[in-house]
Formats: sequence, C-alpha cells, structure tokens
Amino acid sequence: MDPVFASRLRLLRKQKQVSQKKAAEDLGVSQALLSHYENGIRECGLDFVVRAADYYGVSTDYLLGHSNDIMEYDPSRILIEDDDPEDQKMSPRTLLRATMVLWEQIPEDSPLKSRALSTMALTVYQVLWQGVRTGAVPASWSGAPDITARQLHFLMLQMVETMEQEPAGKRRGRGEAVPNPVSTLTRYVYDQLNRYLADLL
Repeated sequence: MDPVFASRLRLLRKQKQVSQKKAAEDLGVSQALLSHYENGIRECGLDFVVRAADYYGVSTDYLLGHSNDIMEYDPSRILIEDDDPEDQKMSPRTLLRATMVLWEQIPEDSPLKSRALSTMALTVYQVLWQGVRTGAVPASWSGAPDITARQLHFLMLQMVETMEQEPAGKRRGRGEAVPNPVSTLTRYVYDQLNRYLADLL
C-alpha cells in the first residue's frame, strides 16, 4: 500500500476530529480494517477510496497522492501539513492555507474575527475590481460598477484603522512553531516592503 494514501487517510481523520471507531462506522468497515488501511498494512478497494474521499471532502487524486492540492474537490477544506513543499513558495493555495491557520487561531468571540473577515473581503474585492477595470474579469462580476478607486482606498484605510484600535493583549510565546504557509506569507510581505522601500531610495 502506498504510504502517502495511508498517511493522508490518517491525517484527514484527525483533521475531521473523529475517532477511528466513528470513521470506520461511517465508512462501512470495521475499525480493525480501517486501522490496517491507515497504517499501510492492507490495501483497500477502489470503492473505499471513493467513499473516503467523499467522507473527508477531498479529491481521490489527493487521497491517492497523485495531487497535493486538497482543494480540487472542496475549497473549504484545507489540510495543513508542516512539511508540504508547496508552502515554500507564495501561491493562492499557500495564501488560503495561511488564512485558514490564522483564522483558527483567533477566538470566536474576538472582534478581530469580524474585522479580519471584512478586511480580507475588501482585499479580494479590490482584485476583482481591478480585474473588471483591466478586462481580465467579466464586468458583471463587480456587482457595483460605480465604485471608484478612491472609495476603495478610503474603505481599506478605514478598515485598517479600525483593526488597529483593537486593544493589545498578552503576547503569546515566540517559541511556538510557525506553520509553513504563515512563514511564507510573512517572508513574502517583508520582501515586498523591502522592494518598495528600495525603490524610494
């Protein structure tokens, strides 16, 4: 049995936060058999692969190790693997994964959660707006063709200022491990800042 399949099957169950017993019951196999699949001891049939992919919300290609893109099937499920080489470069996938990791860190009752959502939505909308303006995206996608660049800039500044008004809290330890997509994101932003500062000199 391919070790990638076994490893991903195990990781997906942990991501879903279900016990092996519950997953086995939902997938229509015994717990012992699921354990064998997750540990690479036994090889499963194609029907099980399809059931497992549906159950965990991923593509069969991802589950079988033919693709590293878990989002081919369901964009709402993003599995974080610290050793994923795809996270070493900035891409839309890495950005989404970093966003999901950060989102999970913010407590549900924090005002930062809704402010962060508003800021992220506006950032994506700005790309959409520019896409419409340049003809890269259909004009019908904008939803509000009368919004101007100045209005978008104003709204972004207002949102950033609102987020900065969030009271400072106790800082968490610097010794915590940094997930790869977050590390790539911070490195990318610092590189962009340095490039723009260098252009000013």
